[in-house]
Amino acid sequence: MSQLNPIAQSAIEAAQVNVLLIDDSEDDYILTCDWLAEVPGTQYQIHWAGGFEEGLKAYTESKTVTIAL
Repeated sequence: MSQLNPIAQSAIEAAQVNVLLIDDSEDDYILTCDWLAEVPGTQYQIHWAGGFEEGLKAYTESKTVTIAL
């Protein structure tokens, strides 16, 4: 296994992933935020949409790279 140089390692550790969560349950949104907060080395910016139309609009207006349904 190769080791990364310190600059590359810092970039990975500081990585932020934008996630669009499309779910009609606010409780699931809260649980997902809590769960992703426990993942080491990555920060997640969670955007929540309560339904398909709202999610589609949020997706087209954002730089989201990950979608969870």
